[in-house]
Amino acid sequence: MAHDRMTLTIALVLLLVLGSPALGETGRDPETGRIILVPLNLAVPAATEVETGIAPVWEAILAHFAAQERPVSAIERTSGRALWNDVMSKWQASGDEGGVVHVYSLFAVRLAEQLEYEEIVFPTVVTRAARVDGQVARWDGVERPVAVPVLTQQHIDTGGSEFLASRDGIRGDLAAASLHVAVLRSDGSLRFEGTGGLALLQDVVRSARDPELVAKLRQGAFEDGTALRRGVEAAFRSPLPAARAE
Repeated sequence: MAHDRMTLTIALVLLLVLGSPALGETGRDPETGRIILVPLNLAVPAATEVETGIAPVWEAILAHFAAQERPVSAIERTSGRALWNDVMSKWQASGDEGGVVHVYSLFAVRLAEQLEYEEIVFPTVVTRAARVDGQVARWDGVERPVAVPVLTQQHIDTGGSEFLASRDGIRGDLAAASLHVAVLRSDGSLRFEGTGGLALLQDVVRSARDPELVAKLRQGAFEDGTALRRGVEAAFRSPLPAARAE
């Protein structure tokens, strides 16, 4: 009886939130079906380096769906967390094997018991390595310029990684942030999985021991709204090489 009461409470909270146009519904085309948008990093806690990007990336995701004119409803974080924790506890108790996408599937089916929808989107901001060649960084379907001080050829100490530098730029990796999305159907089957680059998390700067160069955490990494929107578009456009989607 206690379990039934908890399930009903979660369902009511979700329905109240999802039914509110003020919380992100962006369209009403009945032929496309409703899309459910899960809060960012519901399953995987955001790394410290990307915490400042959660709010602006969320806005970029909502803007993406608004531009598509698809009916999308965003789950309020507290309600989503409560349902996620309940699904996780039952999955762990069952002893079933499977990664995070498997738990996504269980969540999708559980929500479908309480709410009619077509697809559910699980977005996660993750850290990645951006490959720098010259003065351009490329990763996950995007490229961004990298400002590099002009130097003679030398190695750059980046706290564990090395760059080969020349007058034309550098070669190596910089820390970056990307958006990973998993799109599932209401029956729990995976439809699409993709990743798009959002922002560089490091700049290459001169150290106090000139002319040595170091990679330093970038300030305001998520302030470029246009770049964030392009990263979101790339995530939904480019499937992962190992995607299990159709």
